[in-house]
Order: sequence, then C-alpha cells, then structure tokens
Amino acid sequence: MTKQYDSLKGLQRKRSTKLYNDYGYRYLVDIAVGTPPQVFELAVDTGSSELWIPGSQCPDYLCPLVKFNEANSTTYKPTSENFNIKYGTGNATGKYALDTITIAGATIEEQQFGYVSTTNNILTEVTSLSGDEVATTNETIASDSYYHMNGIFGLGFPFLTASATSYNPFLFNLKALNKISQNIFSIYMNNRKVYGDSGEIILGGIYKTKYTAEIIYVPVSKTTRQTSSIQTKTDYGYWQVNGQGVGVANGVTADVQLDFQETVPFVFDTGTTMSYFPSNVLEPLLIASVGKTNVVSKPIRMHVPIADIIFPKDTRYIATATICMFGIVPTTGIIFIGESLSRSVYQVYDAEQNRIGIAGAVGSVATVITGKGVSDNMAAA
Repeated sequence: MTKQYDSLKGLQRKRSTKLYNDYGYRYLVDIAVGTPPQVFELAVDTGSSELWIPGSQCPDYLCPLVKFNEANSTTYKPTSENFNIKYGTGNATGKYALDTITIAGATIEEQQFGYVSTTNNILTEVTSLSGDEVATTNETIASDSYYHMNGIFGLGFPFLTASATSYNPFLFNLKALNKISQNIFSIYMNNRKVYGDSGEIILGGIYKTKYTAEIIYVPVSKTTRQTSSIQTKTDYGYWQVNGQGVGVANGVTADVQLDFQETVPFVFDTGTTMSYFPSNVLEPLLIASVGKTNVVSKPIRMHVPIADIIFPKDTRYIATATICMFGIVPTTGIIFIGESLSRSVYQVYDAEQNRIGIAGAVGSVATVITGKGVSDNMAAA
C-alpha cells in the first residue's frame, strides 16, 4: 500500500465548530435548520451520508426532544419522496425536505435532508447507531449531560444516500458551492475523559494544533451495494480502507500478530461507540492485551493504549465504576473502527483524493506507525 505524507497546504476556506464529547459515547455538533434557525444537536456519523432531524409530526415517545416546526420556517420546502434509513440499532422514516442549513458557520440554502416522522431505537435509547448499549444502569436520557443526540449528521459519500435521485449531502454541497476550498473534513475527538465541548470538526481543512508529527494517508476502497435482486453498483461510499491484520504490541514490537488471508475493509465509523473485530481475532487480542500497552493494525499501525478502550458500565466515570466493558466487541460481519479506537487519533477524511489520514491526536498517548517511522504523540499544541 502506498503511503503519502503532506499537510494539505494552501487551503483558504475552512469552517470549524466544537464537538460535544458525551463521555466518550457520542460526539455531537450543533446545526441550525430553517429561517429563522431552529437548533439541533446531531451525532457526527462517518458511517452514513444522510442528515436528518425529528419533525413536528413525530410523537413524543419516539422523538422526546426538540422537534423541527416546519410551519415556523419561511424557507422550508417539502417533497413527496420518502425517507427511510436503517442503522444497526434501528431506523428513521419520514420525507425528504429542503431548507436552509447552517453548520460551523457555513450556510446552504435548499439543502436536502430527512424530515423524520417516526424513529425506532434511535432517539429514545441511549445507544450508538450500531446498537452498542452505552447507557448505564442508573442513568437514562435525563442524565447530567445537557446535550442529547437529536438527529444524525452523516458524512459519508453520496453513494450511500437513500434517495432514489442522487443528491449532494451537506459536505459535498459545501465544495460544489465553493464555500470550502477542498472537499475534506477532519475530526479531533479529544480524550474520552475530557467531557463537554472539547472536540472539534473542521470542514474544508485541518488544524495543525490538533495532531503531532505528520498525517499518514491511505486510500479509501470502494463500496459495493445491491441495487436490485440481480444488480450491484460499486463506488466510493463508506470511509473504509483495506487492512491486513490486527495485533497487540508492547512498544513497537508486536507480541501477537493476527494476519488475514486477504485484505479486508476496515470502516471508520464515528457513529459507532465500540469497534468490531472478528471473534477469532478478538479473543487472542484480549488474552494478549493483559499487561500490554497497545492495540495495533497494519500496514499502518494505530497504537492505542488499552486503558483508552475501557468504558465504565455502571457509572459515567471509570474511577467510580464497579463494572467496565472492553471497547472492542466480536462480529461476524464488517470490521468497524469505532470511537473506542478512532478518538485517540486525529482523522482526516479527504473526498478530493479519496483517502483517509491519521496522526496521533494531541491529548492522547496514541501513536501512528508506518514502516520504520513512528508518529509519537506525547506533546501538546
């Protein structure tokens, strides 16, 4: 695999806004919809492409938080096209609509989005989109967090949209309308222990103060979708890269290295709290990780401290928890790199050159290694 090093110099226009770190379980961003604007907190999700919010017709028991009142927006335009999106944990349905949407100070008029009238296990359960149970036994949606997920901000490629007619999601429209210089975005999640408005998402660029050493890039692999009972289509869809194996390491020497017979896609998914590895790979990793320091993947190795992958189960805080869970769980399906691993690295999603870049994130002791080089991350901005 060819690796590239650069700093994406020359970007003139980039938009940034804070990410709300909900105890390492979700990462939320403020968006404004309509005229005058109505504000929602959406989960940032690189594993899907749709932006949707709950509409006024959604009943309270399915949409318990703020709902969009289309009658109060002078720029709202309904459509007749149905909206239906499925996640690992449930689904959301309604209609597509058009309205003015603002994120990170960037505004698009007549942006297509999902106006949702029903949800299933999305807004009423404190879980990630993959179905990971992230609510504790003593806390519910009325927790001490003043932000709650109230919709989804999908950042995948247009190929993943559910619309019968292809359209540009918000990020791709930003570039098409020349509101950002390049079709990229970058995410700094910050440490799981740093709560509140501690992360940041940058649309159209990167911030050098959020990572150390150089960003290392790998190409995105294409996604194949079933378009009918006999036809499939292939294009860039998920933010996925091909991986060759995983392992547990102490320093830079792998103690356990588990290679796949062929390269398989690893999906970077910020909408998933946990990471998902095959069960025949996960068990040896868990055994080997006792007393070790890092989980790695190759040929680019993401070294993430085991301590960063542990979640408290019966409280919000590890210091007071009596039960904890490991942030990597078994799967027989697609391999996902969820928040449990990706929050330790600075992430760049480059739709211009169809690649993902990673570097050690400021505030984390994670490292990124390729070949003989090590991107050490022990410094602050």
